[in-house]
Amino acid sequence: MIIPFKSKKLYFVRTVTFYYIARFVKSRDGFLEFEDAECILSIPDWEDFLQSKPRLPPAYKPLKTGQIWINREAIVDMLPWE
Repeated sequence: MIIPFKSKKLYFVRTVTFYYIARFVKSRDGFLEFEDAECILSIPDWEDFLQSKPRLPPAYKPLKTGQIWINREAIVDMLPWE
């Protein structure tokens, strides 16, 4: 499978359970590795959220998660965040 994402680029990742803003590192064994990850538990206003990139609106308080491996099957979509 070809992974169209660039290493060290910042992405918004929507999974089946959470949202993340993180830097893509690599793909391996069905997982995508990210660094500098921040987990966002809720996005009540999508328009405000998407227009704020690459910063987050002040009301959003992401949880710093650092390095994270996400199963490709859990990813709903990804978009560049820079």
